[in-house]
Amino acid sequence: LALQVAQKMANSEVSVLYISGEESLSQICLRSKRCGDNPSNLFVLSETNIFSIIAAIKDQKPDVIILDSIQVLCHPDIPSIPGSVNQVRQCASDIINLAKKHNIITLMIGHITKEGGLAGPKVLEHLVDVILYLEGDRNQQFRLLRSFKNRYSSTRELGIFEMKKDGLVEVSNPSALFIDDDALNNPGSLISAVAEGSRIILVELQALVVDSGYGMAKRTFLGVDPNRFDDCCY
Repeated sequence: LALQVAQKMANSEVSVLYISGEESLSQICLRSKRCGDNPSNLFVLSETNIFSIIAAIKDQKPDVIILDSIQVLCHPDIPSIPGSVNQVRQCASDIINLAKKHNIITLMIGHITKEGGLAGPKVLEHLVDVILYLEGDRNQQFRLLRSFKNRYSSTRELGIFEMKKDGLVEVSNPSALFIDDDALNNPGSLISAVAEGSRIILVELQALVVDSGYGMAKRTFLGVDPNRFDDCCY
């Protein structure tokens, strides 16, 4: 997704520097050819040393920086491994200070923990203007882009994308994903409207009932608030 953003910005005659600390130049080249055209003002650097990265930024003077990822950068003056709290904090601070000084738009990609939180120090969340989470099941082709912090706009907006052979493609009609053609003809099914920011999405709700072998029925809810449905059941 970040590479597609870089290509679209570069096509708008914006100078973009894509810095990758995890993949080689050949790997990025293969993916970029699959995602779309590579404009002449889209530059790629494979580096993890923060001093070399800062020198390249000052030399290139890009309008936009995309950094993948902040957890693999290394500050030579800090005696700890990349990804540690001190390394992430110092490298992020150096990049952000440089971006503010030269008025450079910066997109930093970060890892998440098994619990779904941002890996590294919490101060990283306070340093940035916007926090975006790309969510999705690895067994599904759809991805959700949510904003958990936004100093300039709402955090309620939702972006829905579908993975295609040429990258992530926006889903313009998400309601078609969550409703079957014969939804209203099936017993126990209904269609409800859900508000996600300025977007109204129609979703199908299904109630499946089976005989219980216990003295008291057990209710299980997936994808909805159990408290709201408990009130309706009684």
